[in-house]
Amino acid sequence: MNDISKDIIEAELISGISLCINDFNYDKKEVLIINANNIALLNFISTFNINVHYVGSLDNISSNINTYSRAIELKTSKFDVIVDLDNKTTTQYASLLKSNGILIINLDDLNINKIKESNFNVKMPFKIEGKFYLFLSNRFHPLADFSSQKVDLISDFKYYNEGIHRAVFALPNYQKQALRGVIRN
Repeated sequence: MNDISKDIIEAELISGISLCINDFNYDKKEVLIINANNIALLNFISTFNINVHYVGSLDNISSNINTYSRAIELKTSKFDVIVDLDNKTTTQYASLLKSNGILIINLDDLNINKIKESNFNVKMPFKIEGKFYLFLSNRFHPLADFSSQKVDLISDFKYYNEGIHRAVFALPNYQKQALRGVIRN
């Protein structure tokens, strides 16, 4: 059996979690990826029929990705999905995210105060390969609005599937108890 790299696992999970949502049509969607040193994420998410914008300096990324060295250069003003893998705050994204958009950031740990300060209706932490992330949206819930049919239609997934999607959002009882009233699960 072949092992799959952590970068591919992260790429597929973040792509699947943000794109396999009911009512999320890929046509004319705008996705912004910031602070991602995972070239697999950029190349994988760009295979969908969406507009991908990347702020960073990675080389060898797909030619259909709009690349910017600084966020100030962005030509699109509102995004359906924003993924920032090196920022622990959500305050600067209110003006960039569409009202029904999805924001995914990383977390150092499950710090209740960091999660509380996120001004979103839906706040769901998840864990990939020992790293914590936070799914945020004012409209979509990553489990209740999940579309298994969309996962089945994407043949490029080597790792991600419906069971994995649901499993990454599972928390031990002591963590669920500590986060009660802070997250929506």
